[in-house]
Amino acid sequence: MVNTNQDAENNISPEIQAKFNSFIEPFFSKYHRERCYPGLIFMQGKRTMLQINVPASDFSGLLQAKPSTGNDPDSGKNRPEVKGHTEEIKEYISKSVRKNLTMLRKIN
Repeated sequence: MVNTNQDAENNISPEIQAKFNSFIEPFFSKYHRERCYPGLIFMQGKRTMLQINVPASDFSGLLQAKPSTGNDPDSGKNRPEVKGHTEEIKEYISKSVRKNLTMLRKIN
């Protein structure tokens, strides 16, 4: 595996690093791509979520400028852009903040 500058700055002992590398190396050998990132799959309500931890230095190279088409995540971003959705979220957050502030003022 390739060590990055971030690896040189950690406080993990060489013994633990060696054990981890020997454990993970078969996975890298079998599923190798240029870069690999740790991920976590979990359920949130009825949805299956995937969280991938990407170093900031690699993040911009992974972004795609176009939205996906249909239900095909390989065609672009995972979620297509929905016109007006951003404004709806903004209004929802603003309304919630106003409601919470009103409740806090009543308590105090």
